[in-house]
Amino acid sequence: MNSKLMLLPYRVKGFGWAILAVGVAVGALILLAEMLSYLSESTPALESFTRILENDNVVRILNNVALIGSLAGAVLVGCSKEKFEDEMICVIRLNSLLQAFYLYIVAMCIAALFIYDFAFFYVMMVGLVAMPLLFVIIYRVRLYRLKKSLEDEK
Repeated sequence: MNSKLMLLPYRVKGFGWAILAVGVAVGALILLAEMLSYLSESTPALESFTRILENDNVVRILNNVALIGSLAGAVLVGCSKEKFEDEMICVIRLNSLLQAFYLYIVAMCIAALFIYDFAFFYVMMVGLVAMPLLFVIIYRVRLYRLKKSLEDEK
């Protein structure tokens, strides 16, 4: 293995999780508000929330928080060292990155074939953060399985 792998220090992982959680939460709220905006006339509770999203400056700021927060958080989580870093962790990291890349390409090709018009715009917005999020999810699941199998052997 290449010993000159440029990874971030372990201490930034917690900060990355916090940024990632905020970015994903804001992005999910924006998408949910867009999908439920037609209910705002009949539901008073949603009316105040959708009224906030009518301001273009607020929407721009929230979009940037969601996009940059999700991307920066995923990079900090996925590219920081583990507490105990060895060659097996490096192999799992590389395999997770490749699997996330393959899944992302397949999903974007399917989206390009079957989704059109304005819905395609939403798919591409989600697609911007899908690759790093897929990597983090696959990587963490594989690390969990490795740790679980090591505990079972003891």
